[in-house]
Amino acid sequence: MDYLQTIMKVYKSIFSETNKMGNLLPTELYNETWMLRLVLYWFAKDENKGKTFEDIPISMITDSQWFSEGRLGTVFKDEKYTHADGIYGNILIGDNGYSDVKLAPGCKQFVVTESKMFSQFSRRITRHSDYNQAARNIVCMCHIAKNVIYEIDDIAFYTLLPQSQIDGEPTFSEFTDKAHINKTVLGRIEKHKDDSIEHKKLSAWYERDFTPFCDKLKVELISWEKIIETVCSNDPNYGKMLEDYYDNCKMYNQRAKSKSTSKQMFENEDIHGRGVRLIHCSELFPSTCVHFSWRGSNCKIREYISENEMSSYSNYSTEEIISKNPKVLKEYRNTERANVANKKWWYSEIQKYNKELNLR
Repeated sequence: MDYLQTIMKVYKSIFSETNKMGNLLPTELYNETWMLRLVLYWFAKDENKGKTFEDIPISMITDSQWFSEGRLGTVFKDEKYTHADGIYGNILIGDNGYSDVKLAPGCKQFVVTESKMFSQFSRRITRHSDYNQAARNIVCMCHIAKNVIYEIDDIAFYTLLPQSQIDGEPTFSEFTDKAHINKTVLGRIEKHKDDSIEHKKLSAWYERDFTPFCDKLKVELISWEKIIETVCSNDPNYGKMLEDYYDNCKMYNQRAKSKSTSKQMFENEDIHGRGVRLIHCSELFPSTCVHFSWRGSNCKIREYISENEMSSYSNYSTEEIISKNPKVLKEYRNTERANVANKKWWYSEIQKYNKELNLR
């Protein structure tokens, strides 16, 4: 098992003091996938199975198990499998392929979880621009459970994400609204109207299987913060570890909250350049932002913006960067590497500089 120790050494290189970026990006370790796995691992502990918890619906029955990145089939013949971020309940894995999922005989619990860390639901799949990620997962769940819908006690689709996204991104509530889900699935079925046989088959499936499944399905948005609070109150040591890990996930994964992209055009482009973002440096300098802009594939840190100047930038997307000394960015304003398109480089420089400050 020596390779496991080597893998751990590679992960630990993220914290290297001598290597600017370690041997891999921090997001390889700090991401929604591993956050979800750490959460499911805790709920699957023997001492936690069979328990219900106040304020959150996540609970594993005694004979349940969980799996990450399982493949779920679909009723649509023109669509491939989807991969669920997390699944738990009475499930069987690998009956056909390594990650194929099906329900165990006598299944009483079947829950699919989607995890987000400052990303949104995918709004489309190939060739279907109005078929979003939430609806697709739920269709696949129905396909898996089609013959035992009424026998399962706990059927749910939960999305785990930061509270700030629940509060600030309306598409999460929109796409998990059952009326919207039904409308989306009906629209997907209508794409087959030119194939009368397939359209008739899918319409019958919708009435026979999907409608009762959707009626029984629990759909909910659950914040990472609420989960951490629950874990901390029941298992303080694990909760503290999970909270520390989540803090790193936020630091390395937080993105712009608006819908603007890095190449969006602005009315005052001649003054400020193309694709402007304001990088908000929190902690010691909460009122300071870095004006960061793109032209084509190049980018540049242009200036610092004071609190009094912020109003004129209200239409720009804002991205939080946690740094104990954001002014270190000035050192790289005119260097070659500061002008490359990869923001991860100069962000890593901030982190390196902070480590040096802490050692002084």
